[in-house]
Amino acid sequence: MCVAVCGPPPTEANTVRTINEDGTLTYTCAAYFLPASSSVTLTCQNVGDMKEWSPSAPNLNCYNCGLTAPVVNTVITTNADGSVTYTCSDGYFPTDASLTSETLTCQTDGTFSPSSTPTITCYNCADSPPDVPGATYNHVPGEKTALYTCGSGLRQHPDTTSMEAVCVHEAAGIGTWNHNIECYGVRLVDGEYPNSGFLEVFKGGKWNVVCYDDKWDWQETSVVCKEINPALYQFGGAFHLEYYDKTPVNNENCTRLKDPNCSGSEGAVILCASTESCGPIDPKLGITCYTEDVTATGMYFALGDDPSFVQANVQVDQWYAVWVRYNGTWGRVCSDGFGNDEEDVVCKTVNSAWRGDHTGEDDVIAGQTVIAKTWHCDPATPHFLYCGNKGYNYDSQSCTKVVTVECRI
Repeated sequence: MCVAVCGPPPTEANTVRTINEDGTLTYTCAAYFLPASSSVTLTCQNVGDMKEWSPSAPNLNCYNCGLTAPVVNTVITTNADGSVTYTCSDGYFPTDASLTSETLTCQTDGTFSPSSTPTITCYNCADSPPDVPGATYNHVPGEKTALYTCGSGLRQHPDTTSMEAVCVHEAAGIGTWNHNIECYGVRLVDGEYPNSGFLEVFKGGKWNVVCYDDKWDWQETSVVCKEINPALYQFGGAFHLEYYDKTPVNNENCTRLKDPNCSGSEGAVILCASTESCGPIDPKLGITCYTEDVTATGMYFALGDDPSFVQANVQVDQWYAVWVRYNGTWGRVCSDGFGNDEEDVVCKTVNSAWRGDHTGEDDVIAGQTVIAKTWHCDPATPHFLYCGNKGYNYDSQSCTKVVTVECRI
């Protein structure tokens, strides 16, 4: 007896057929065709005296959307559901930061939605991060940012807000490094003492010696000294015009801190002064920073026949010699450059209610120590040792007269 069997298995485009152990046939969509999760199983069944496949055909209607348009600087990933996802290639960044990837969905009509062409675009900075004078940077290849660090003796310029350079979009596929990084610093060089020297400021990528400005005073000096070393030089200092009659080694690179107007509390002198160019022949500014509190009564400044005179005994309408101690040595103050403003500050240093009445002079005695000359005091200077001068322990041989003062209420 002959047994009827089902005819040849039906065929359908874009499908894969599997013969199961029980003789059934399972149809699924071929790879990259949709719907990927659907399947149909056909069974060989009796139909009267015949056998037929049931259902007669899989009718999966598998479809796909073909290839999508390539986009430069991107990677295309085909997903299991037939969609495709675009992401930026390694080392590239999306032009629109909110669009880090874009997925196109394959529709039943064989077209991609929302379109067959994605809108994502990517760029990179082909060049290395830019050099910044006085700074080094750390940059991981392929990263969008580079972090900069200022070198020894320098710090972030107070007018800047970040030490990062960022690769930003400039044109199609092209980026550029965007930053506002600047390193800044102040220092003393070519000095007669470790805490003294010509003032230099780091500006425009190089160290510039600072030219003297006639508005420079003790407040600016205090800011500079605390900038250099806030712990060691917390007591401010004195400034020097024609510093020891020396010429700085770096006399070609010059800048002037113009019209300074510091209160003394600023974190950087550049915050309270503008800058302008100056030249090698312009007078340069020297600074001496104090490592001790020079305002301590009778320790560094005194009036009297000798510096051991008890300052509490100083009286008005009496003549006194003016003494200053520097580096452990007491000396008389030269009368060169000493005028009414300087006399007022001397008397106010002893008693804030006093003012200068008269200024006198004594001849310099052979062997006598003269501490400083060419004085410059602003009337508001709170202590005589914050006044400007030519330099401590210098040029005493050229001084022929030393100062005496008489104070009044």
